[in-house]
Amino acid sequence: MALSGTSPESADAASRNCSDVNDMFQKWVKGPRGWKFIGYETDKSKTTGGQDKGRLGRFLQMIIWSHYEKIAMLHPFLGSEPFFDGEELDVIAAYFVPTYISAEPLLQQGKTFKAIQGGVILYQEHIQAPAVIMQSGSDWLEGNWMTGVDLDAKGFAGIRPYLKVPSGERAYMEAQII
Repeated sequence: MALSGTSPESADAASRNCSDVNDMFQKWVKGPRGWKFIGYETDKSKTTGGQDKGRLGRFLQMIIWSHYEKIAMLHPFLGSEPFFDGEELDVIAAYFVPTYISAEPLLQQGKTFKAIQGGVILYQEHIQAPAVIMQSGSDWLEGNWMTGVDLDAKGFAGIRPYLKVPSGERAYMEAQII
């Protein structure tokens, strides 16, 4: 895959060409143990009961992880497969990042974590994204490679890889699959 820099404006302009592309923007990181879903953002103008859908989604991620841990621990004793079946448990284990309402479980496991602000503070295991140096025009940018997946009501609507630079801003890339 070859990467070249592009501006957020051109990435946003490209996404506006598809209808409702910005319904959801999933954030993925390729860490040492494979691809991990770390959260998502939504169009802030689309709200549910005055709440940002992204905050609700992060809370949902924490609930799913909590259920996963309890079911995985008790699965041998339960006999049947409640709430999540075996395949769903495997998917959660493979792609979800441990997310909690308290930092305590992560501290007990000796894992690094980040606090996610917004209404209720959640604590998520920190997955280090690969470091990348990229040329954007005549400048060189250094940061961490992230992958964004745009979803709309119909499903997959596009992919937007980006470099998250130390200031927290994003430098969007064009992905060329060779």
